[in-house]
Amino acid sequence: MKPTITENGTNRSILVRIAKNSLVVFAAKVIDISSALIILMILSRLLGVSRFGDFAFINSVILAFQPLINLELNTILIREMSREHDNQRMFLGGGLLLKAMLIGVFVVAAIAVDHVIQFNPVMRIAFYLAVAGEIFQQVNWVYSAVFMARERMEFEPLLVLVFRGISVGGVVLVGLFCPEARMANLGFVLVFLILSSAQAVRALSGIIVSSRFLKSFRIEWSMSVAMDLLRQSWIMGVATFCTGLSLRVDVFFLRHFKGSEAVALFHLPHM
Repeated sequence: MKPTITENGTNRSILVRIAKNSLVVFAAKVIDISSALIILMILSRLLGVSRFGDFAFINSVILAFQPLINLELNTILIREMSREHDNQRMFLGGGLLLKAMLIGVFVVAAIAVDHVIQFNPVMRIAFYLAVAGEIFQQVNWVYSAVFMARERMEFEPLLVLVFRGISVGGVVLVGLFCPEARMANLGFVLVFLILSSAQAVRALSGIIVSSRFLKSFRIEWSMSVAMDLLRQSWIMGVATFCTGLSLRVDVFFLRHFKGSEAVALFHLPHM
């Protein structure tokens, strides 16, 4: 049987929608990656070899834990919300409950890491600012599932632009106005403060955008949904954690045996 004109039109509409959404998501990735590269190039000049190695080390520690905080939860939420638009508040509430529990474990793990490594005061401040930035990012990922499930992908590059605009602009301002003699300490902490603040603004923007689709800020908290999401997502989180750790263990060994300078010389070309 030949497809009807209606079927052909529907298929064409689906293909156009897929192409449009893919292009928008791709644009967001390009903005994110290119901006991150610019930040790395600026910081490698501003911070110097040793402090840039410390910057890379702190980020590697945070990124090693990221899969266990995320558990690919946003991917599962997008799938479930796209199936049941009427229950989006319930899935959002369950996702936030699960995320809160995972963040609690993350904070305890961060304190344990600080205790084991025994950061100096400057590194400690930078480390906990990075922890705060990761928490804001995790909250944003949960809320972004609301508009992603509705195939409103255009908001993703907008949020990326907000985050990267603040990040790049802030780092440039640090380079222009922070005295070179204070770059190793004050400038180092300011960089992490800027990145964390940029994540906070992106998270707040994501909450506002998502609440527009939900018509309110009200959330239906559901522990049963949280447990069901955990059941679906834990295996992906563990698998991603093992994969990610294998890519970052080199940084940990380099810093332990060779110091921050070796980490910087490895990390920048690697990235």
